[in-house]
Amino acid sequence: MISSPLFSQEDESLVGDSLVLGTSGGASFTQIFMMEKTRFPPDAVGYDTLTGKGFHQAFFGKGDFNAGALDSTYSEKAYPLLSIELLGDDQGNVRYVAFLGLAEESKVIWVEIEAAAKLGELMIEE
Repeated sequence: MISSPLFSQEDESLVGDSLVLGTSGGASFTQIFMMEKTRFPPDAVGYDTLTGKGFHQAFFGKGDFNAGALDSTYSEKAYPLLSIELLGDDQGNVRYVAFLGLAEESKVIWVEIEAAAKLGELMIEE
């Protein structure tokens, strides 16, 4: 189970709830991104939609993608939480990432949780 200092609950209890984006302070967000999958291989794996476990691997494991900073027109709206995952990089740094759903299943919103919250790009109730 994953828990973030920004949330009082563990990720499984949040999946299916909505997160509200804050404001970008410009034309686009700096810590929130639009990810669009442009090729879906026939052997793609699924993920647990009740807990969100395995979403990152299922969506990003195979296929082709377009990515870019999320446009400010998505500000101050709620989006369903698909998953919260702890991701690492080659230098051993880890961070929490939230994946939010959109009407188009080929697109997800990628939120760098802690950095976005610090900038007001993600609204967190305390």
